[in-house]
Amino acid sequence: MNDEIIKTKKEELQNAVDNEKLNEISQDVGVVYSTIENDVIITLNKELNKETKDLEKWKQYHLNPINQAKLKKQIDKIVSRGEKAASKVVEASRNIIGVYERSKASSNIEKGSLLVNTAMDNYNRSVAKIERLESSDVLKESIYKQTKLGIEKGIKVVYQDGKVFRYKTYMEMAVRTNMANEVAAKQLKYGANAGIVFYLYNTMQDCAKDHQDYQGQYYYDARWESFNLKPESKEKIADFIASKNMMSVQEVEGPPIYLGTRPNCRHKKISVSIEQALGIPADKLENELGISYGYFKKDKYIATSEHHKNERNIREYRDRMNQYKELAKQDPTNQNYKLEIVRNRKLIKKWEAKDLDLRKQNQWLKRDKRREYSKILVNDIGAKYNIKL
Repeated sequence: MNDEIIKTKKEELQNAVDNEKLNEISQDVGVVYSTIENDVIITLNKELNKETKDLEKWKQYHLNPINQAKLKKQIDKIVSRGEKAASKVVEASRNIIGVYERSKASSNIEKGSLLVNTAMDNYNRSVAKIERLESSDVLKESIYKQTKLGIEKGIKVVYQDGKVFRYKTYMEMAVRTNMANEVAAKQLKYGANAGIVFYLYNTMQDCAKDHQDYQGQYYYDARWESFNLKPESKEKIADFIASKNMMSVQEVEGPPIYLGTRPNCRHKKISVSIEQALGIPADKLENELGISYGYFKKDKYIATSEHHKNERNIREYRDRMNQYKELAKQDPTNQNYKLEIVRNRKLIKKWEAKDLDLRKQNQWLKRDKRREYSKILVNDIGAKYNIKL
Protein backbone atom coordinates (compact mmCIF):
# COMPACT_ATOMS: atom_id res chain seq x y z
CA MET A 1 0.00 0.00 0.00
CA ASN A 2 1.16 3.53 -0.78
CA ASP A 3 3.18 5.00 2.11
CA GLU A 4 1.40 8.34 1.74
CA ILE A 5 -2.00 6.66 2.16
CA ILE A 6 -0.77 4.85 5.28
CA LYS A 7 0.56 8.13 6.70
CA THR A 8 -2.73 9.90 5.93
CA LYS A 9 -4.79 7.17 7.59
CA LYS A 10 -2.61 7.21 10.71
CA GLU A 11 -3.02 10.97 10.94
CA GLU A 12 -6.78 10.61 10.52
CA LEU A 13 -6.85 8.06 13.31
CA GLN A 14 -4.76 10.31 15.53
CA ASN A 15 -7.12 13.23 14.98
CA ALA A 16 -10.39 11.27 14.98
CA VAL A 17 -11.05 11.56 18.70
CA ASP A 18 -8.22 12.89 20.82
CA ASN A 19 -9.04 11.08 24.04
CA GLU A 20 -6.39 12.91 26.05
CA LYS A 21 -7.96 16.27 25.21
CA LEU A 22 -11.42 14.99 26.04
CA ASN A 23 -10.17 13.60 29.34
CA GLU A 24 -8.44 16.87 30.23
CA ILE A 25 -11.60 18.86 29.52
CA SER A 26 -13.88 16.48 31.42
CA GLN A 27 -11.50 16.42 34.40
CA ASP A 28 -11.39 20.21 34.47
CA VAL A 29 -15.18 20.38 34.39
CA GLY A 30 -15.17 17.65 37.04
CA VAL A 31 -13.26 19.99 39.34
CA VAL A 32 -16.03 22.58 38.96
CA TYR A 33 -18.64 19.96 39.86
CA SER A 34 -16.51 18.79 42.76
CA THR A 35 -16.47 22.37 44.03
CA ILE A 36 -20.26 22.60 43.69
CA GLU A 37 -20.69 19.36 45.64
CA ASN A 38 -18.25 20.48 48.34
CA ASP A 39 -20.01 23.81 48.74
CA VAL A 40 -23.40 22.10 49.04
CA ILE A 41 -22.05 19.72 51.68
CA ILE A 42 -20.47 22.46 53.79
CA THR A 43 -23.71 24.44 53.56
CA LEU A 44 -25.70 21.45 54.84
CA ASN A 45 -23.18 20.77 57.59
CA LYS A 46 -23.07 24.37 58.77
CA GLU A 47 -26.85 24.32 58.89
CA LEU A 48 -26.82 21.18 61.06
CA ASN A 49 -24.43 22.93 63.44
CA LYS A 50 -26.84 25.76 64.20
CA GLU A 51 -28.51 25.90 67.65
CA THR A 52 -26.37 23.08 69.08
CA LYS A 53 -26.34 24.28 72.69
CA ASP A 54 -29.86 23.10 73.42
CA LEU A 55 -31.54 20.01 71.93
CA GLU A 56 -35.08 21.41 72.00
CA LYS A 57 -34.02 24.66 70.35
CA TRP A 58 -32.13 22.62 67.76
CA LYS A 59 -35.29 20.64 66.97
CA GLN A 60 -37.46 23.73 66.76
CA TYR A 61 -35.05 25.43 64.37
CA HIS A 62 -34.43 22.48 62.05
CA LEU A 63 -38.05 21.32 61.87
CA ASN A 64 -39.23 24.81 60.96
CA PRO A 65 -40.42 24.79 57.28
CA ILE A 66 -39.32 28.41 56.86
CA ASN A 67 -35.71 27.56 57.74
CA GLN A 68 -35.79 24.53 55.45
CA ALA A 69 -37.05 26.71 52.58
CA LYS A 70 -34.20 29.18 53.18
CA LEU A 71 -31.68 26.33 53.09
CA LYS A 72 -33.07 24.99 49.82
CA LYS A 73 -32.92 28.46 48.28
CA GLN A 74 -29.27 28.77 49.31
CA ILE A 75 -28.41 25.39 47.78
CA ASP A 76 -30.30 26.29 44.61
CA LYS A 77 -28.12 29.38 44.27
CA ILE A 78 -24.89 27.40 44.72
CA VAL A 79 -25.85 24.76 42.15
CA SER A 80 -27.24 27.21 39.60
CA ARG A 81 -24.15 29.42 39.63
CA GLY A 82 -21.85 26.41 39.58
CA GLU A 83 -23.56 24.80 36.60
CA LYS A 84 -23.34 28.04 34.64
CA ALA A 85 -19.61 28.08 35.35
CA ALA A 86 -19.24 24.47 34.18
CA SER A 87 -21.18 25.16 30.98
CA LYS A 88 -18.86 28.06 30.17
CA VAL A 89 -15.86 25.75 30.47
CA VAL A 90 -17.48 23.25 28.10
CA GLU A 91 -18.36 25.96 25.58
CA ALA A 92 -14.82 27.35 25.74
CA SER A 93 -13.56 23.86 24.90
CA ARG A 94 -15.39 23.62 21.58
CA ASN A 95 -12.45 24.92 19.56
CA ILE A 96 -10.12 22.45 21.27
CA ILE A 97 -12.14 19.44 20.13
CA GLY A 98 -13.24 20.99 16.83
CA VAL A 99 -16.96 21.22 17.53
CA TYR A 100 -18.17 24.63 16.49
CA GLU A 101 -21.92 24.29 16.93
CA ARG A 102 -23.42 24.86 20.38
CA SER A 103 -22.23 21.96 22.50
CA LYS A 104 -24.85 19.50 23.70
CA ALA A 105 -22.47 18.78 26.53
CA SER A 106 -23.25 22.14 28.12
CA SER A 107 -27.02 21.84 27.77
CA ASN A 108 -27.29 18.17 28.72
CA ILE A 109 -25.24 18.34 31.91
CA GLU A 110 -27.65 20.52 33.84
CA LYS A 111 -28.71 17.97 36.43
CA GLY A 112 -28.70 20.42 39.32
CA SER A 113 -32.26 19.73 40.41
CA LEU A 114 -31.24 16.16 41.25
CA LEU A 115 -28.39 17.43 43.40
CA VAL A 116 -30.60 19.97 45.20
CA ASN A 117 -33.32 17.41 45.93
CA THR A 118 -30.82 14.77 47.05
CA ALA A 119 -29.03 17.29 49.28
CA MET A 120 -32.30 18.24 50.96
CA ASP A 121 -33.19 14.55 51.38
CA ASN A 122 -29.81 13.97 53.04
CA TYR A 123 -30.38 16.94 55.33
CA ASN A 124 -33.85 15.73 56.30
CA ARG A 125 -32.55 12.22 57.02
CA SER A 126 -29.84 13.68 59.25
CA VAL A 127 -32.42 15.82 61.06
CA ALA A 128 -34.68 12.79 61.54
CA LYS A 129 -31.84 10.79 63.10
CA ILE A 130 -30.77 13.61 65.42
CA GLU A 131 -34.38 14.48 66.28
CA ARG A 132 -34.76 11.10 68.02
CA LEU A 133 -32.11 12.04 70.57
CA GLU A 134 -33.31 12.58 74.13
CA SER A 135 -30.29 14.34 75.58
CA SER A 136 -28.26 17.43 74.63
CA ASP A 137 -25.11 15.62 75.78
CA VAL A 138 -24.91 13.51 72.64
CA LEU A 139 -26.18 16.18 70.24
CA LYS A 140 -22.75 17.40 69.09
CA GLU A 141 -21.40 13.87 68.68
CA SER A 142 -24.40 12.91 66.57
CA ILE A 143 -24.07 16.03 64.39
CA TYR A 144 -20.36 15.31 63.94
CA LYS A 145 -21.13 11.79 62.68
CA GLN A 146 -23.63 13.15 60.16
CA THR A 147 -21.27 15.85 58.93
CA LYS A 148 -18.40 13.36 58.61
CA LEU A 149 -20.63 11.09 56.53
CA GLY A 150 -21.42 13.93 54.13
CA ILE A 151 -17.82 15.11 53.82
CA GLU A 152 -16.30 11.68 53.20
CA LYS A 153 -19.05 9.95 51.21
CA GLY A 154 -20.24 12.96 49.21
CA ILE A 155 -23.69 13.31 47.74
CA LYS A 156 -24.82 10.25 45.84
CA VAL A 157 -27.54 10.75 43.26
CA VAL A 158 -29.78 8.11 41.67
CA TYR A 159 -30.19 8.76 37.95
CA GLN A 160 -32.86 7.65 35.46
CA ASP A 161 -31.16 4.35 34.69
CA GLY A 162 -31.15 3.49 38.41
CA LYS A 163 -27.37 3.76 38.79
CA VAL A 164 -25.97 5.56 41.81
CA PHE A 165 -22.97 7.87 41.47
CA ARG A 166 -21.40 10.69 43.36
CA TYR A 167 -22.69 13.84 41.72
CA LYS A 168 -19.26 15.07 40.64
CA THR A 169 -18.27 11.63 39.24
CA TYR A 170 -21.42 11.35 37.16
CA MET A 171 -21.13 14.88 35.80
CA GLU A 172 -17.52 14.35 34.72
CA MET A 173 -18.51 11.15 32.88
CA ALA A 174 -21.49 12.91 31.29
CA VAL A 175 -19.31 15.68 29.88
CA ARG A 176 -16.74 13.17 28.58
CA THR A 177 -19.43 11.05 26.89
CA ASN A 178 -21.30 13.97 25.34
CA MET A 179 -18.11 15.45 23.91
CA ALA A 180 -17.00 12.09 22.49
CA ASN A 181 -20.39 11.74 20.80
CA GLU A 182 -20.12 15.22 19.35
CA VAL A 183 -16.67 14.55 17.90
CA ALA A 184 -17.85 11.21 16.48
CA ALA A 185 -20.88 12.89 14.90
CA LYS A 186 -18.63 15.57 13.38
CA GLN A 187 -16.46 12.90 11.78
CA LEU A 188 -19.52 11.25 10.22
CA LYS A 189 -20.81 14.61 9.02
CA TYR A 190 -17.59 15.39 7.15
CA GLY A 191 -17.43 11.82 5.88
CA ALA A 192 -20.95 12.03 4.47
CA ASN A 193 -20.05 15.22 2.60
CA ALA A 194 -17.19 13.28 0.98
CA GLY A 195 -19.33 10.22 0.21
CA ILE A 196 -17.58 7.98 2.76
CA VAL A 197 -19.63 4.82 3.36
CA PHE A 198 -17.32 2.57 5.36
CA TYR A 199 -15.25 3.01 8.51
CA LEU A 200 -12.76 0.74 10.24
CA TYR A 201 -12.45 0.69 14.01
CA ASN A 202 -8.95 0.01 15.28
CA THR A 203 -7.97 -2.77 17.68
CA MET A 204 -6.74 -2.28 21.25
CA GLN A 205 -5.20 -5.40 22.76
CA ASP A 206 -6.21 -4.40 26.28
CA CYS A 207 -9.73 -3.19 25.50
CA ALA A 208 -12.78 -3.91 27.65
CA LYS A 209 -14.23 -7.40 27.24
CA ASP A 210 -17.58 -6.18 25.95
CA HIS A 211 -15.83 -4.32 23.08
CA GLN A 212 -13.53 -7.12 21.97
CA ASP A 213 -16.00 -8.53 19.44
CA TYR A 214 -16.67 -5.12 17.88
CA GLN A 215 -13.15 -3.77 17.35
CA GLY A 216 -11.11 -4.32 14.18
CA GLN A 217 -14.18 -4.46 11.95
CA TYR A 218 -15.82 -2.49 9.16
CA TYR A 219 -18.98 -0.52 9.80
CA TYR A 220 -21.09 1.58 7.45
CA ASP A 221 -22.76 4.97 7.73
CA ALA A 222 -26.49 4.25 8.07
CA ARG A 223 -27.25 7.15 5.71
CA TRP A 224 -25.18 5.80 2.84
CA GLU A 225 -28.14 5.28 0.47
CA SER A 226 -28.67 9.05 0.37
CA PHE A 227 -25.10 9.63 -0.81
CA ASN A 228 -24.41 10.59 -4.42
CA LEU A 229 -23.06 7.22 -5.57
CA LYS A 230 -23.29 5.34 -8.88
CA PRO A 231 -26.14 2.77 -9.07
CA GLU A 232 -23.72 -0.12 -9.62
CA SER A 233 -21.72 0.94 -6.54
CA LYS A 234 -24.88 1.08 -4.42
CA GLU A 235 -25.80 -2.45 -5.50
CA LYS A 236 -22.36 -3.79 -4.54
CA ILE A 237 -22.46 -1.97 -1.20
CA ALA A 238 -25.90 -3.33 -0.35
CA ASP A 239 -24.84 -6.89 -1.20
CA PHE A 240 -21.64 -6.56 0.82
CA ILE A 241 -23.43 -5.20 3.91
CA ALA A 242 -26.04 -7.96 3.72
CA SER A 243 -23.46 -10.73 3.20
CA LYS A 244 -21.50 -9.62 6.28
CA ASN A 245 -24.60 -8.93 8.36
CA MET A 246 -22.77 -5.66 9.06
CA MET A 247 -23.77 -3.17 11.71
CA SER A 248 -23.81 0.58 11.13
CA VAL A 249 -21.47 3.06 12.81
CA GLN A 250 -24.49 4.63 14.46
CA GLU A 251 -25.42 1.27 16.02
CA VAL A 252 -22.01 0.52 17.53
CA GLU A 253 -21.42 4.08 18.71
CA GLY A 254 -24.84 4.24 20.36
CA PRO A 255 -26.46 2.27 23.21
CA PRO A 256 -25.83 -0.31 24.47
CA ILE A 257 -22.39 -0.75 22.83
CA TYR A 258 -20.91 2.79 22.88
CA LEU A 259 -17.79 1.84 20.89
CA GLY A 260 -15.48 4.85 21.04
CA THR A 261 -18.06 7.06 22.74
CA ARG A 262 -18.31 5.96 26.36
CA PRO A 263 -15.99 7.26 29.10
CA ASN A 264 -12.45 5.85 28.90
CA CYS A 265 -13.02 4.01 25.60
CA ARG A 266 -9.95 4.59 23.42
CA HIS A 267 -11.21 3.07 20.16
CA LYS A 268 -11.16 5.28 17.07
CA LYS A 269 -12.53 4.91 13.57
CA ILE A 270 -10.97 5.85 10.22
CA SER A 271 -12.64 6.19 6.83
CA VAL A 272 -11.93 3.55 4.18
CA SER A 273 -12.79 3.51 0.51
CA ILE A 274 -15.46 1.29 -0.98
CA GLU A 275 -12.74 -0.62 -2.83
CA GLN A 276 -10.79 -1.23 0.39
CA ALA A 277 -13.83 -2.44 2.33
CA LEU A 278 -15.04 -4.73 -0.44
CA GLY A 279 -11.60 -6.01 -1.44
CA ILE A 280 -9.45 -6.23 1.69
CA PRO A 281 -10.32 -8.11 4.93
CA ALA A 282 -10.54 -5.71 7.89
CA ASP A 283 -7.71 -7.33 9.87
CA LYS A 284 -5.39 -7.28 6.85
CA LEU A 285 -6.08 -3.61 6.15
CA GLU A 286 -5.59 -2.79 9.81
CA ASN A 287 -2.19 -4.47 9.75
CA GLU A 288 -1.21 -2.71 6.51
CA LEU A 289 -2.12 0.66 8.00
CA GLY A 290 -0.42 -0.16 11.30
CA ILE A 291 -3.32 1.05 13.41
CA SER A 292 -3.60 -1.95 15.72
CA TYR A 293 -2.26 -1.11 19.14
CA GLY A 294 -0.91 -3.23 21.95
CA TYR A 295 -1.12 -2.23 25.57
CA PHE A 296 -1.87 1.45 25.88
CA LYS A 297 -0.38 1.96 29.32
CA LYS A 298 3.09 3.09 28.36
CA ASP A 299 5.47 4.44 31.00
CA LYS A 300 4.69 8.11 30.42
CA TYR A 301 0.96 7.48 30.41
CA ILE A 302 1.17 5.54 33.68
CA ALA A 303 3.30 8.23 35.34
CA THR A 304 1.04 11.04 34.15
CA SER A 305 -2.07 9.21 35.33
CA GLU A 306 -0.45 8.59 38.70
CA HIS A 307 0.53 12.27 38.95
CA HIS A 308 -3.06 13.36 38.25
CA LYS A 309 -4.34 10.85 40.78
CA ASN A 310 -2.03 12.33 43.40
CA GLU A 311 -3.25 15.83 42.58
CA ARG A 312 -6.87 14.70 42.91
CA ASN A 313 -6.20 13.11 46.29
CA ILE A 314 -4.39 16.20 47.54
CA ARG A 315 -7.36 18.34 46.42
CA GLU A 316 -9.82 15.91 48.01
CA TYR A 317 -8.18 15.87 51.43
CA ARG A 318 -7.55 19.62 51.34
CA ASP A 319 -11.24 20.17 50.58
CA ARG A 320 -12.16 17.91 53.49
CA MET A 321 -9.76 19.72 55.83
CA ASN A 322 -11.19 23.08 54.81
CA GLN A 323 -14.72 21.87 55.45
CA TYR A 324 -13.77 20.79 58.96
CA LYS A 325 -12.06 24.14 59.47
CA GLU A 326 -15.31 25.91 58.63
CA LEU A 327 -17.20 23.73 61.10
CA ALA A 328 -14.54 24.31 63.77
CA LYS A 329 -14.97 28.07 63.34
CA GLN A 330 -18.69 27.63 63.86
CA ASP A 331 -18.25 25.39 66.91
CA PRO A 332 -14.76 25.85 68.43
CA THR A 333 -15.62 23.56 71.36
CA ASN A 334 -16.12 20.47 69.17
CA GLN A 335 -12.85 18.55 69.45
CA ASN A 336 -13.86 16.09 66.73
CA TYR A 337 -13.52 18.76 64.07
CA LYS A 338 -10.05 19.70 65.28
CA LEU A 339 -8.96 16.05 65.16
CA GLU A 340 -10.29 15.73 61.61
CA ILE A 341 -8.31 18.80 60.55
CA VAL A 342 -5.13 17.16 61.85
CA ARG A 343 -5.97 13.80 60.26
CA ASN A 344 -6.65 15.30 56.82
CA ARG A 345 -3.55 17.50 56.99
CA LYS A 346 -1.49 14.33 57.50
CA LEU A 347 -3.18 12.73 54.47
CA ILE A 348 -2.33 15.79 52.37
CA LYS A 349 1.31 15.44 53.41
CA LYS A 350 1.23 11.74 52.59
CA TRP A 351 0.03 12.31 49.02
CA GLU A 352 2.38 15.28 48.53
CA ALA A 353 5.30 13.04 49.51
CA LYS A 354 4.08 10.30 47.18
CA ASP A 355 3.89 12.75 44.30
CA LEU A 356 7.36 14.09 45.09
CA ASP A 357 8.80 10.57 44.83
CA LEU A 358 7.00 10.09 41.51
CA ARG A 359 8.41 13.34 40.11
CA LYS A 360 11.93 12.38 41.19
CA GLN A 361 11.57 9.14 39.23
CA ASN A 362 10.09 10.98 36.23
CA GLN A 363 12.00 14.25 35.84
CA TRP A 364 9.73 15.47 33.04
CA LEU A 365 6.81 15.67 35.48
CA LYS A 366 6.47 19.10 37.10
CA ARG A 367 4.57 20.09 40.18
CA ASP A 368 1.79 22.61 39.62
CA LYS A 369 0.62 23.61 43.09
CA ARG A 370 -2.36 25.42 41.64
CA ARG A 371 -3.81 22.06 40.58
CA GLU A 372 -3.76 20.98 44.23
CA TYR A 373 -6.35 23.61 45.20
CA SER A 374 -9.89 23.19 43.85
CA LYS A 375 -10.88 26.84 44.01
CA ILE A 376 -7.69 28.03 42.30
CA LEU A 377 -8.01 25.38 39.59
CA VAL A 378 -11.62 26.39 38.95
CA ASN A 379 -10.49 29.97 38.37
CA ASP A 380 -7.56 28.82 36.19
CA ILE A 381 -9.84 26.98 33.78
CA GLY A 382 -11.99 30.05 33.30
CA ALA A 383 -14.98 29.20 35.49
CA LYS A 384 -16.01 32.30 37.40
CA TYR A 385 -17.52 30.66 40.44
CA ASN A 386 -17.49 32.44 43.75
CA ILE A 387 -20.09 31.74 46.41
CA LYS A 388 -19.98 33.23 49.86
CA LEU A 389 -21.06 30.42 52.16
